Amino acid sequence: MLNFIFFLLLLILENKIFSQRVWFAGILVSLIIFISFMILKHKKKIRYQRFEKVVDGLRNNALESEKKLNINLQHEEFENIALKSTTIADETIASLLNKLEKFEKSNKFTRQDVNFAYLTKYVGTNSKYLNEILKQYKGKSFSQYINGLRIEYIMKLLYEEPKYRAYKISYLAELCGFSSREVFTIAFKKKTDISPSYFIESLQQEEIS
Repeated sequence: MLNFIFFLLLLILENKIFSQRVWFAGILVSLIIFISFMILKHKKKIRYQRFEKVVDGLRNNALESEKKLNINLQHEEFENIALKSTTIADETIASLLNKLEKFEKSNKFTRQDVNFAYLTKYVGTNSKYLNEILKQYKGKSFSQYINGLRIEYIMKLLYEEPKYRAYKISYLAELCGFSSREVFTIAFKKKTDISPSYFIESLQQEEIS
């Protein structure tokens, strides 16, 4: 009889310990789920803020473009710029900057065969001068300059022309001059801190709302 009573007490004690463990595990799992949810929510908020920053930039660029339409830009547009320390003559600097402006407006950067040699020939200079102009006045290397133009071009297209949002990322990459979807995605993320697919999804959601 005593053995039976001892067995019952031991069983109750073990069940109590087991219940406590279950209760503790439940609390721990709930806490992990809650923390994970808050982290995901915070990341989502940051990503959307990055999207809004990109869209604000596109809106501002659109306003600047409208202002420029009312200004008669002359060939001497860059002649009165604040000249930086370079080994290039002032007249040459102004000429090269105007040619780069022409290149940017022509959208020829969307061609996949555009490389450093092509741009050098287009603006009519040598590699040393072009490197110096891009570094001093654009603050970029050649690859940063070209990739930046391509990403800005496709973002503007997606923002202003909703039909392009239905196209595949690989097609959009080719459309703006990138050789592959992967290279395009890397360049897009580097410039905007968001993926092209997220940018498109957010634009579509804004259109619906």
